[in-house]
Amino acid sequence: MEVSRLRPTVVHGAVLNIGRRKMSAYDSRTKLEALRDHFETFGKGANYLLVGNGAGFVGSLPVVKDNPEKLPQQFQGIGLVVLLFGGGLLLGCLFWGMSMAMKVSVTQRIMLQQPSSKNRLGWLYSRFIELLAHLGLWGSLAAFVTAIILIMAQFRDALPSALLSWVGPQS
Repeated sequence: MEVSRLRPTVVHGAVLNIGRRKMSAYDSRTKLEALRDHFETFGKGANYLLVGNGAGFVGSLPVVKDNPEKLPQQFQGIGLVVLLFGGGLLLGCLFWGMSMAMKVSVTQRIMLQQPSSKNRLGWLYSRFIELLAHLGLWGSLAAFVTAIILIMAQFRDALPSALLSWVGPQS
């Protein structure tokens, strides 16, 4: 089938030409709804990372506070967990802040009906903000997952012996 014979598809009031690279512009209402949904997802993700890392950070502090001189054998490495949760919390704050900065910038441009800037400095600034947001997102997520795995590794002796042989030798 030739590309020119394909029928256009209507999605949320916008015409998409299947098989072609161009699509007609969305109306302002559709753009704003898509933008709201996009940044709502970012906001929820940032909130989940902040709550998860914050709960882990606050939850691990009493162990350090109650045993400042020496930690019980089963809690060795708790200092690393505190650092991971704390770093994840800070990176989550960075992600939230940069996401909100992008949201404010894009919303202002839409409300003022300003086209995208051709200014190189403006482009570099927006890419830098996006890079910081990605750094915050992935760094916070990696710190959270790593801290959870470290906590789970402390309870490795609770696994059945048949599963331990599959997981690997205990250190």
